[in-house]
Amino acid sequence: MTRTLELLANAFPVWVLVACGLALVEPAWFTWFRGPAIVAGLAVIMLGMGITLSLADFARVAARPAAVATGFVAQFLIMPLAGWFVAATAGLETPFAVGIMLVAACPGGTASNVVTYIARADVALSVLMTTCSTLGAVVLTPLLVKLLAGRSFRFTVHDTGFEAYGTSTWDPLQRIVHGDVVWGPHYKGPGRRSGR
Repeated sequence: MTRTLELLANAFPVWVLVACGLALVEPAWFTWFRGPAIVAGLAVIMLGMGITLSLADFARVAARPAAVATGFVAQFLIMPLAGWFVAATAGLETPFAVGIMLVAACPGGTASNVVTYIARADVALSVLMTTCSTLGAVVLTPLLVKLLAGRSFRFTVHDTGFEAYGTSTWDPLQRIVHGDVVWGPHYKGPGRRSGR
């Protein structure tokens, strides 16, 4: 059973490609997945990642603040500049160019934690970096989009909606994370391994 679950988890890129292909053919199969369903989906994924970790994993990562800081700076320096470069050199129309820069200026997401887990890398470090970049994104994402897109493409950021997003998403997800920290060390089921 454990082997089967590991194989299914390791095939994550395959499931993404299959889902993307199906969405192109039958969009209605996926367009229902929005609002509360997204929050619930994120909560399930975060629960799955959380039960593989323990407080000791986070204590180990906290002893290496340089690694977290490096990831944070790279997230909001390399990615946005790369997005701006692609948008500026590809000659895209303003909506597409701004869209690329917006995605590039967004924080790391849950998918990065899943990929880190599949790669058997440091999941605790990935989760902490995602947390830091998500908190920083409340200020940095709209600021970077305004600076990069506003000057290059005559685009004005009126209302990002990040405050509403943060309020609706943060509360249920932080409960999942806190539950993981308490329950995770006692979980011995499939997928349990060190975050190292």
